[in-house]
Amino acid sequence: MNQVTLCGNLGRDFDLSYTQNGLPYAKNSLAISKRTTKKEGNETITKDRTDWIPLTIFGRRAEIAHQYFKKGDKFLCNGEIYTSVYSDENGQPKYSWEVLVKNFEFVTSKAKETPNEQNTQPEPEIVYEGTQASQQQIEEMAQIAENAEIPF
Repeated sequence: MNQVTLCGNLGRDFDLSYTQNGLPYAKNSLAISKRTTKKEGNETITKDRTDWIPLTIFGRRAEIAHQYFKKGDKFLCNGEIYTSVYSDENGQPKYSWEVLVKNFEFVTSKAKETPNEQNTQPEPEIVYEGTQASQQQIEEMAQIAENAEIPF
């Protein structure tokens, strides 16, 4: 089974595009922060880590996400992991992944959160490094998404 559920803050507004067949798709990245603590002797060390998960949504859901979700909004979604294979400049195969979002829910917007709940980690400058899907891969993901049921 290939299923993932994620909740985090959006790194920016959704980028909306269209496949060659006119199917809308939106891309973004989701910041998921984690705080860990460990004791070393008498000292407690706290460390924050933020993972940036690339997301792609197809169809009417993409248009809705683009219209209603903004940078910093809390975003809850489920979907499947999609793996892309491409060749680097030396012809070596490279692998990247992203989450093909099937469903999502409105949780809260950044403006409604208290300052302690807001993500304080900046989004990396290049979010999709190595994960830029080719047009063929976008079309393949679109076919997968077209088979999904839209709940609204």
